[in-house]
Amino acid sequence: MRRPKSFGVGDIRVRAVKGPRDDEWYWRAERYVENTTESIWSGWATRAEVTRLIAEHVATEGLEAPVTPSRLETVFDLLDVWVGSIDGRVDLAKRTTEIYRAAAGHLARVLGQYKVERVGAGDLEEYRDRRLREGAATSTVALELRVFRIAWRWGSRVGVCPARDLPAPRINVTRVQNDYTPTPTEAAQVLEQLDGWPGLLFLMLATTGCRIGELLNLRWDALNLDRREVTVTGKGKTRIVPLRDEVVHALEAWPHQRLGRVFGVQPTTIRVGFRKKINEACRATGVPRFTPHGLRRMVENTLAESGIDPATYAALLGHSAMTALKHYRRVRPNALRAAVAVQGLALPTTSPGTMDPVMIHTRKH
Repeated sequence: MRRPKSFGVGDIRVRAVKGPRDDEWYWRAERYVENTTESIWSGWATRAEVTRLIAEHVATEGLEAPVTPSRLETVFDLLDVWVGSIDGRVDLAKRTTEIYRAAAGHLARVLGQYKVERVGAGDLEEYRDRRLREGAATSTVALELRVFRIAWRWGSRVGVCPARDLPAPRINVTRVQNDYTPTPTEAAQVLEQLDGWPGLLFLMLATTGCRIGELLNLRWDALNLDRREVTVTGKGKTRIVPLRDEVVHALEAWPHQRLGRVFGVQPTTIRVGFRKKINEACRATGVPRFTPHGLRRMVENTLAESGIDPATYAALLGHSAMTALKHYRRVRPNALRAAVAVQGLALPTTSPGTMDPVMIHTRKH
């Protein structure tokens, strides 16, 4: 294992002096004061741990960075140290940390060799244009630039980059949302293409209408197969959702996976992999692509078209009747035709071409 590079945080220099031991190195952090060296801390730690510890020390003690040497030289150095400082932070959700790291990777790839002291509006506009030419979504590029400003503000606070605000390049974010709601027949065709945990998850979503976030980390103790129900939490509220017989049978035959998780994989794996599996199945069957949330709309529409009142199916899905009608209800063409068929105008059955012109004229008035 290669020795990690030394780095500076504020007026503190940090270097690995011996190791490794497992994934840890023995680090020494020293502060340079008037041509003398003052030891701040030493001990065994990972790169992420020592970065976070020293950054917190600098921020807490209010130490000031000297004007030149201990500042980070390149954008790559800044992002590297900043990412190390956020690893393990309890105030950040795991998903947020993953997003930050992914954004930092793109930023380092494009801007990594730029000098921190010289980064300006033109560099960020060039980054924006390059990423858009690469095919990145406008929302993705806007997020990456926002992450860069977060890292920059942190660097300014601990004294490793200039204490100035970064400009925000103009970018018109276009939201592309897949709003397609599959029919039950289309959903069944897609389900036939899925096996393993994607198949079980798809079956549960398509029969319960749960949000995917409510099932990501589903554990066995949330299931009561004797009572045929599952307890889920969404939008801060807990509710009990009945399970259909086919779901109960599938769960009874499903092996109990490690860590108590029903699907046996990490929530991140589901977030990343499930949509991909659905897209592949849609492509194989010729069904228009839809998202996991499309299954939730499908369940709601099916219940509405079956005559279930909005209050009941809204309670089942965990939101208000107003939300159900405003955001989830999708009226299908056959429902419109049925509405026309039962509407109450007493029109003659004779075709217009055979009606008496005088009668038509009279009805117009």
